[in-house]
Amino acid sequence: MRIKFWGTRGSIPTPIAGDVVREKIKAALKGAAGLDLSDPEVLHRYLDRMPAMIAGTAGGNTPCLELQSNDQLLIIDAGSGLYDLGKDLHNRGYVATENEFHFLMTHTHWDHIQGFPFFEPAFEAANRLIFYSSVSDLAQRFKWLVDPDWSPGLVNRPSAKFDFIDLPVGRPFQVGNLQITAIEMSHPGKSYGYRIQDENSCLVYATDAAYETLEPKYVDFFREADLLIFDTHFSFVESIDKVDWGHSTAMFGAEFAYRAQVKRLALFHHNPVDRDETIQLARQQAQAYLAHRTFANGSCQVLIARDGLELEI
Repeated sequence: MRIKFWGTRGSIPTPIAGDVVREKIKAALKGAAGLDLSDPEVLHRYLDRMPAMIAGTAGGNTPCLELQSNDQLLIIDAGSGLYDLGKDLHNRGYVATENEFHFLMTHTHWDHIQGFPFFEPAFEAANRLIFYSSVSDLAQRFKWLVDPDWSPGLVNRPSAKFDFIDLPVGRPFQVGNLQITAIEMSHPGKSYGYRIQDENSCLVYATDAAYETLEPKYVDFFREADLLIFDTHFSFVESIDKVDWGHSTAMFGAEFAYRAQVKRLALFHHNPVDRDETIQLARQQAQAYLAHRTFANGSCQVLIARDGLELEI
């Protein structure tokens, strides 16, 4: 199973600011002290080993993931990152021929749907877009989303065919070679988490959720996942002040990962006000916490989900 993150921010797209770029340039130049960057080989080696949070950022687009398992392509959520995914699919030849595009939707808050009106395959009449979700009225919500009053880009353009399939909560559902199971999360207006399994691996996508306690039903749902993508929008203090906002913390993710014996934990749905340094600190704290816990498979790696990150699980 291959995962690529196309959007990892929560709430609103967050372009990197000029002062942040300046600080990253300063850090890059400081790290290059003593190196002869006029030598192309030295320059390339330096760039290849540069930390990801200096060479880039935790991300600016809102949630969108691409999952590939054998020949099955699954798109998870349709935030602003979907625009870049659509362009990439076009470059890979997906748009030029008749194709099916399978979407798995957690909910329809704006940050999880705002990329859809700019998704190029939706403008090809030969294509079919199939949406799976436990949101019962998803078809009506998407009908509103593509209304010309809100999405003028779709006016006088060809349109793909749309299908909507309800996923029952708690009962496995098959999409190609993928088995998908849904669970309701604690989030305003309802959101759903998904456990996705193929023949070899397991991904749990658990964004947009708050937890007052370490409820056993979630521990069981996350159990032994190869990768747990977890909402870490808030710091611990923020989560106390905003308990009803429907988001969680890196430390909650770490404790869930330990109790469920998860192999890798990806911090996700980053707060738009948080700079990369804040997100890195949350990762360091979660990793330090887990370093003192016992795992049957050795340890749990904590990583920062960022736009463009690709993982094999």
